Amino acid sequence: MRITRLLLVLPLIVAFALPAAADFKGGLDFFKKGDYGRAKAEFEALAKQGMAAAQTNLGLMYSKGYGVTRDESEAVRWYRLAAEQSQAQAQNNLGFMYVNGEGGPRDDVLGLMWLRLAVESGYSAAGRSVQILEKRMTLAEVALAKRFAALWKEKWALAKTKVSQKP
Repeated sequence: MRITRLLLVLPLIVAFALPAAADFKGGLDFFKKGDYGRAKAEFEALAKQGMAAAQTNLGLMYSKGYGVTRDESEAVRWYRLAAEQSQAQAQNNLGFMYVNGEGGPRDDVLGLMWLRLAVESGYSAAGRSVQILEKRMTLAEVALAKRFAALWKEKWALAKTKVSQKP
């Protein structure tokens, strides 16, 4: 019975997943061609549905002003949405925005927290930034950033557990 239901639902899942992937690829293609308006439209539709990669790309567009008015606060918003889904590139970019005071006040502790999470999420390029940043921070600030990162990971693990337990 369960297999029969799965076989009935699987084509619907694939049907909905394929257009989303195609739209994302289309957004990347538009972006690479410099057609930022169309890229933004593709990414925004997917980002509003929660796609972390699309949210990251919107963050980039707003942080650099690609096809939109440069808006660091909007970039932080999109990066945060993606970073909170463990999207490593977004965690890295959000960390840099905090460190540089872009989109809000400068905050090395939160910057270090996000950069450390980026490394742990597989974005190894952030490792050098972590080392440099830690050298200019106090031991107490580094310890606080590490604690914040640990708390964030606990929260993330708990949230994933709750989602996986839903019927």
